Amino acid sequence: QRTNRERAHESFVPQLGDAVVYIAEGHAAFLESTKDNFQSRPWQDLEGMRAAELCYVTSLEYRIDDSGAMHSIVQLTLKVADISSVLVGEEFLVEWPHPARTNFGDFIVEAGRYAH
Repeated sequence: QRTNRERAHESFVPQLGDAVVYIAEGHAAFLESTKDNFQSRPWQDLEGMRAAELCYVTSLEYRIDDSGAMHSIVQLTLKVADISSVLVGEEFLVEWPHPARTNFGDFIVEAGRYAH
């Protein structure tokens, strides 16, 4: 049986219906590290987005990364769920990379593990 410490170091893979926290600064750092100019930047596109937004995963689609590394990528649709947010009910797309593609912290975390 795995310990809590072992579980804490596992990579989180969002699933349909999960409550997650989207962290804009972490997403920005990831995109900067990969020099990706094509992915959407929700914090720029959605006026009033906070540094961290509670969301639900409402859709996901798996595909293979076209970089040649054959890593999987998940395209997530996130719906802002926090009623105190001006964006409650708004949806946006985020690509969730394979863990091997990044040394940065996660920018989507399980809501139950997020601490302000």
